[in-house]
Amino acid sequence: MEKDISSYEAMLKETCRDLYHLSNKAEIELACGVVSSTTRSYEMVYKTRMALQIITGCDEEDATELVEKISEQENLKLIFEDCLGGSNDKKN
Repeated sequence: MEKDISSYEAMLKETCRDLYHLSNKAEIELACGVVSSTTRSYEMVYKTRMALQIITGCDEEDATELVEKISEQENLKLIFEDCLGGSNDKKN
């Protein structure tokens, strides 16, 4: 049972990460520099949370918690890659 739960959680996190990246790409393409990065970030979190709820059936509280955690991780990863001069073209 424990293995089933951890594999489900891993799949859920990966789904959330993929949704976050898709939201990020959509927000960048739609905003075209008009919307601030803070507003774009809020929109990404909202859209990712809503998609996660629809796709997986998570309740709002769990979806919000997971999206905030993934968002924080992905933002830190992007900052770290920028500091090292790396590229984030792997997912795009």
